[in-house]
Amino acid sequence: MAGGGLWDFAATACLFNEINAVASDIYSQTLDLNRPDSTFMNHRGVLYATDRPLAKRIADLYCQLNSG
Repeated sequence: MAGGGLWDFAATACLFNEINAVASDIYSQTLDLNRPDSTFMNHRGVLYATDRPLAKRIADLYCQLNSG
């Protein structure tokens, strides 16, 4: 799995937040942009969506597909 640096995601996450879209990890948690041990974001995935209901559906589907 390839990873992107936090600098690849921070500006886009800021823009998404400003327009009330969703920028989170794949579990709907805040993006972990200040990790002391790594500058890569592939440890929890990144989710961008136009709104919260869509983000929730994507995160739920991801969890469902990876639970079994």
